[in-house]
Order: sequence, then C-alpha cells, then structure tokens
Amino acid sequence: MFAKICLAILGAAIVGISFKNSHYFARAYFTHLIPLAIVWFTGRAVLTKDDTPAPMAVLLPLLAAVALSAVLELSFDVYKRHPFDENGIVTLLSVSQLLLTGFFALAVWRERRGTGPFKWNDKIHIWLLMGVGFLFLALDEKTLIHEGLDRSLHKVMEMQANQWTSRIDDFIIVAYGIIGVGALWLYSSEMKKYKASIHFLIAGFIGLALTALADTATSSSDFFTWLLDSENTRHSAQAVVGIMEEVCKVTSEALFLTWFASILGMIKKQDES
Repeated sequence: MFAKICLAILGAAIVGISFKNSHYFARAYFTHLIPLAIVWFTGRAVLTKDDTPAPMAVLLPLLAAVALSAVLELSFDVYKRHPFDENGIVTLLSVSQLLLTGFFALAVWRERRGTGPFKWNDKIHIWLLMGVGFLFLALDEKTLIHEGLDRSLHKVMEMQANQWTSRIDDFIIVAYGIIGVGALWLYSSEMKKYKASIHFLIAGFIGLALTALADTATSSSDFFTWLLDSENTRHSAQAVVGIMEEVCKVTSEALFLTWFASILGMIKKQDES
C-alpha cells in the first residue's frame, strides 16, 4: 500500500504539471515525459519488488534521464525563455527525483522501524527526518520558496539588491546542505551500518557543493566581470556555468536516490537472512 501511494503521488504530480502546461509541452511533442517516466519506473522497481535492483541498475537509468532532459532543454523552446531556466524540463526532473528520494527515505524508515513501539529518541528516525526534508525540497523546487525569500526581503526592507543580498537564495541552499551533513553526523551510528554504499552519498554531496558554487557564481555578473574582459565571453561563460549548475543538481539527486535504494536493498537482504 505504501508503494502504491508513493507512486500514485509521483504519477499525479507528473501528469498534473504536464496537463497544466500542455500548451508548452506540446511544442516538444510531450517528450518531457520520457525522463520523468524513467524516474517513475525506477521508483516502481525499488519500492514494489522484494529484491531491490542493484545500485548501478538504479543509477544508470537516472543518469540517462538527466542526459535526455539536458538534450531536450537544448533542443526545444519549452516553458521558458532560455534553456535551463526555472520551471523547465530539468526542473521538473528535479522535482520528481526529490519526491522519489523522500519516498525512498520513508521506505527505509518503515523497514528499520518494523512493528515495535514508537520511541522519540530512536536513531532510526533520521530516515523519517530525511524523508520529510526531501519532500520539502521537492516543494521548494517547484514553488521556488528559497528564491522568493531574497525578493521578499528586498521588498519588505525597501532595499536595493546588491552582490550579497542577491545571493541570499544561494546561502539558503548551502544552509540546506549544512543541515543535512549535521544531521548525518548526529546520527552517524545509524549511518555506519550502511557504510558499504557511502560512496554514493559522498558523490551526491560533491555534486551538491558544485551546484551551490555554480549557483553563487551565476547569481550576479560580478564574478564573470572580474574574471573575463570580453563581454561576449562573459555571457557565454555564465551560460555554460548555469547549465553545469542544473546538470550537477539533478546528477547529485540521482546519486542520493541510488544511496537510499542501496540501503533499502541491504535492509531487505538482512530481513531475508
């Protein structure tokens, strides 16, 4: 039942967004559904089967979805003015992956908790916290909560944006990462039980760090003005770094998804033995 509910929510989100913006996605012949379908079927394979697919069988399709989304962004003028703008195909892929990551984390929590009584101080609740956290990130990605905070601050404080205040949303993303690392450190005893798959987690955080750096660099033209003399070169470099930011973001999400899936597989094997 849990798997069916998660897959239904993910499917409803994909269909709802597609229906609401069908006049945009028709320009690309609804090919945006292909990478999103890859994410959905990956979630189905992990959540509904007794034997969770091998980590690479999870990661490789997700990386294919990332690559396809990037190609579609560059090939079609869909939903926005420029490739890789907010609310494009890569953003929708990110929302789907974050939703599924939250569901995977909740699935790990359910498997670890079992049927025993609920204890507030139990270390296994880190999986519940991460599940709720990733679901919030999916909502944030779709509604641009963190990006709206700096605009709201400028409006409320009646202040002009500068090189620091325009990067408030970037600092929020960094704060998300710091909170995540801090939570993992506090519950390190639970994490050590699954250290065989830790390389996926580390790679995911590296991708997240690269995303934050690229986002900070592209939030303002100051960095590229300092770095490069030619205006055309500056614009080109800023566009390339912007693409790198989006690709690194969805790649890091794919790595986090693979980490949770591998842990879920370890738990299921432990239960069978």
